[in-house]
Amino acid sequence: MKTPLLKLTSLVMLLVLAGPAFAQEEEDLLDILVKKKVITQEEYDQLRRQYQKRPVPLPAPEPAAPPKPTTTEPAPETTAVTAEEASDVTVITQGALRGRTRDSAFIFQLGGRLLIDGAVYDSDVQSLGNGAEIRSARITLEGTVWNVWDYELEVDFAENAVDIKDAWLEYREFEPIAIQTGNYKEPFSLEEITSSKYITFMERALPNLFAPSRNLGVGVRIWREQWTGQLGVFGEGLDANEDREEDQGFGVTGRFTYAPILEEERLIHLGAAGSYRRTGDNDVLRFRSRPESHVTNVRLVDTGDIVDVEDIARAGAEAAVVWGPFSLQGEYIRTHLDRDSGFSDLAFDGYYVYGSWFLTGESRPYDDEKARFQAVLPKSIVGRGGYGAWEVALRYSGLDLEDEDIQGGEEDNLTVGLNWYPTRNIRFMANYIHADSERLGMEDDPHVFQIRSQIVLE
Repeated sequence: MKTPLLKLTSLVMLLVLAGPAFAQEEEDLLDILVKKKVITQEEYDQLRRQYQKRPVPLPAPEPAAPPKPTTTEPAPETTAVTAEEASDVTVITQGALRGRTRDSAFIFQLGGRLLIDGAVYDSDVQSLGNGAEIRSARITLEGTVWNVWDYELEVDFAENAVDIKDAWLEYREFEPIAIQTGNYKEPFSLEEITSSKYITFMERALPNLFAPSRNLGVGVRIWREQWTGQLGVFGEGLDANEDREEDQGFGVTGRFTYAPILEEERLIHLGAAGSYRRTGDNDVLRFRSRPESHVTNVRLVDTGDIVDVEDIARAGAEAAVVWGPFSLQGEYIRTHLDRDSGFSDLAFDGYYVYGSWFLTGESRPYDDEKARFQAVLPKSIVGRGGYGAWEVALRYSGLDLEDEDIQGGEEDNLTVGLNWYPTRNIRFMANYIHADSERLGMEDDPHVFQIRSQIVLE
């Protein structure tokens, strides 16, 4: 018979070894105690029932980490960073590639244009020759440096030749006054100043022959809410005679415009321009014009070489009206040539007038700073459930290159145009032209049908 002390010791050992449930090891131990008669069978059964009723204890929680030492430094602030602030330069594209710094002190835009033409001619006397051409393929880089310096460089690669068009720098610190220098268009003629990307017809009208276009020079311009003024002094263009020993001559050209009505879809534009040029050593001039179609090289009117021209004076008047989807535009230009060596002075002139109507309700946008028209913005876009913008137009133009001993001929053209703008960047054009010309007693009245596909990245 075991003593109570031995029995108590055995029970304590059992309690120490026992787990949360009555496992196999504890049951074996009880069996041994019963066999050794340390405990009775009754005690065995009682202990077994108690272990089975014992609740399962939860695991002891891990000791908490010691607190971190406090510091007097403030916690860093968490602020949202916009996409624009994530980089010092923001680059976007909606056709052209544009970039600017956050403060807009530096801005650049890389764009261009591609104009593809095709023409079919119903010739009368001279064969005009059907065909197609890349009318224009230009890359343009423009932007701003240090807030107040604007620049533009535009290069044309049409006809497999490199031709620099615009190459200028402009200072705008004293807005609304700007000073411009470089190769750019002399301020003369609304049709000439408006980019070929935005003119209503595929080619400018006949009297555009008299516009001086791009030349190297320096000028100043000023603009207010309803009027603009521009004046410049110009030499010759980049494609002029490269003989450095010749006197290039010089020219002075100015333009003034006034818009008594200047609203978003209503405009009355009035303007006048004048230009005077001393010819220098380049005293041989020639005026000739294609029949408002560039695919052909044939000129229906042509003065031939006019020699001993001492100076040229040009005067132009321009007007335009925009009333919702309707617009009218017209110009008259007169050119006077002063000749020496006993030759008679000469005077030539030309004009045009045209109207257009947007069938889809758009209106011709106007740039009031430079007094010219801008890109048409379709109210709906093809590809987004729309039909784009549709425009019909009608133009009549005339040119007279006859005076004194110069018989360059006369020409009158009637042009019908249809334009489709699927998006702001893309335009398709179709023009029908009936030319009525006479030179040296011979009439030549061809018919022209031409089309254009145009994409402009800007």
